[in-house]
Amino acid sequence: MASDFLTSVAPGVGELIVGKPYLPSMLLSGTNFARAADYNCRFVLQVVRQNPNITRTEISKITGLSSPTISGITKILFERELIHRAGSRTGGRGQPAEQICINPAGALAIGLAIDRDRISLISLDLAGVVRSRFTCPGEFAVRDDLRAILRQGIDKIIADAAISREKILGMGVAVPDEAADISSVTHAADIRPSKYMDIVQLLTGIAPLPVYMDNDVAAAAVGEANFGSNLLRSSFFYIFVGNELGGAMVIDGACYRRTKGRSDGIGSLSLDFAGSFGAKLQDVLSAEKFRNLREQEMAFGASSPRVVRAESAGAPMERWVNDAALALVPALIGINCLINPHEIVISGSLPAEVLDSLLLEARKNLNNFASDIPVCASIRRAAILHDAKVVGAASLPFVDRVLPSNTTLMKIAVPGASFVQRRRLEARSRKWHGPTQF
Repeated sequence: MASDFLTSVAPGVGELIVGKPYLPSMLLSGTNFARAADYNCRFVLQVVRQNPNITRTEISKITGLSSPTISGITKILFERELIHRAGSRTGGRGQPAEQICINPAGALAIGLAIDRDRISLISLDLAGVVRSRFTCPGEFAVRDDLRAILRQGIDKIIADAAISREKILGMGVAVPDEAADISSVTHAADIRPSKYMDIVQLLTGIAPLPVYMDNDVAAAAVGEANFGSNLLRSSFFYIFVGNELGGAMVIDGACYRRTKGRSDGIGSLSLDFAGSFGAKLQDVLSAEKFRNLREQEMAFGASSPRVVRAESAGAPMERWVNDAALALVPALIGINCLINPHEIVISGSLPAEVLDSLLLEARKNLNNFASDIPVCASIRRAAILHDAKVVGAASLPFVDRVLPSNTTLMKIAVPGASFVQRRRLEARSRKWHGPTQF
């Protein structure tokens, strides 16, 4: 039987795949043997990722697949160099059981995050380790300069990572909700995701790879689900504190897409507490607000960027933490009452100490003002902070090519979905490149 895994599923060079939607399990779509084989391969690889040094017998117990099926799938994964042997386990009956773990260098992806004040590039391996990076801060004069910067950066991270181009699954691009037309770009802040094909044109000749694009907060949430500490708990609400405040819901490892694909809804929530009537949540809680206050603090002689309890109760930074934590409470109440996720994960471009202080105050306020909530999700800091967007971008090719996805079993296109699903999913049903037998 034919398997899509890493072969026929591969998009074409320069093909653009835009934000994959979350697909409900009740969607009326069939599957076939090839897609089932693809799904099983991805599922077994994920089990190995979650359980280092696992044996085939243990994989069979976890997945419910037969021993011959597991042998066939692990053979494919060995051939693709996605896993390798990690010794033998002795002490049981019979022959020592062979242990298996992932091969981090078996698959890699490039991530590109375009933000207001910088462009970041990384190479990410299957273990979620950043192998190389390139960052260019500042603004860019003309589009040709941006193309030259990207060419330099991509060549550098590939050379620094000492990786084979054949192992690169693709290039993910994370772009913010609000920016301008890339065709008239003057700096990084001017890039808007609405001109998808312009991104491909910009990268043409620079990165001869499939290009995956998504909203930056949605990408960061996917990165946290697949390469952060949420590998075993794949449903959570994700809040990103950046220049704007964004949020995303991850369900079974897939990011649920809002109707327009934006992520800034949570930041637009209105506030109505002392002195803040008419303000929005992101007017109080954002990295930009933190930087402004930090500059004020530095002007008064503070030397440390850490949030500490100041001797004077009116210290600007302490007051901001208290105000931001109080402003966040209505959003946390809404998330708990309407969605009730396993947990709420907060990330962003703030220092880890700042986020920890913010979360501590938010938990206190939530207990004080919403103690009657039937079930309150735990709140914690994300595992990936400053690299969240660029790691999220790099995770997009992994999700499409080798990791479990709720679209893997879909035999037909999904009406109304937001990426190139009709053309691509229908092509998947017709066209097979180098099928693998097992």
